[in-house]
Amino acid sequence: MNIVRLETAPKVAVYSPKNELVNDDTDAVIRVLDYAEIPYAIIYDEEILNNELIKFDWVHLHHEDFTGQYGRFSRRESAIIEAKIQEATAQRLGYGKVSSMKLDVAKKNKGFCAGRGYLFAMCSAAETFDIALSAEGLDIIDCMYDGDDADEEAALEFTKTLAFENFTLEPSLNRKFSTSTRAGPIFLRIFEISFGYSISLPSGISCLPCLRRIMSI
Repeated sequence: MNIVRLETAPKVAVYSPKNELVNDDTDAVIRVLDYAEIPYAIIYDEEILNNELIKFDWVHLHHEDFTGQYGRFSRRESAIIEAKIQEATAQRLGYGKVSSMKLDVAKKNKGFCAGRGYLFAMCSAAETFDIALSAEGLDIIDCMYDGDDADEEAALEFTKTLAFENFTLEPSLNRKFSTSTRAGPIFLRIFEISFGYSISLPSGISCLPCLRRIMSI
């Protein structure tokens, strides 16, 4: 007779700006969770800065820009609404810039991962997460996004990142944020992982699981 060990269902959170003003239907994970009827909570910057990550085992990040450049989709109506909400939130929480708030959010997520939480980042979230961490103390944001000029010489600190290193930043008008996603093919297999292990994919998808292990049946 086969024996299957049952584990406690993880508490899942999705980091998303989805609210009554922003209808984020582009997040494939939200759609899958809804279809599979898996319970989850939607959290965003304020909840994370209020230390609500301790309530969850798994956090999913998608289509997010942790650099404070609003995803560089400044012409979309939804992006304009999101930018105004983020600016209002940053001001209300005492931040002078959205980029400063996003950096603190990224650092909270990094601490969550170090505390044995699963952090799964995909699309722009994976790339900008490490950019924000590596640029702590620097101004890498063009004036069109935060009102002042970026530092002329910004030396990124790659010892602070989780998945990417040795990348360079792309110009502010470029859709891409950096060269971190330009890599060759990577082949993955399912296996048991240790604390702090990270998996990154060349397409900009990064999985940063730091709980106990990945289990397969």
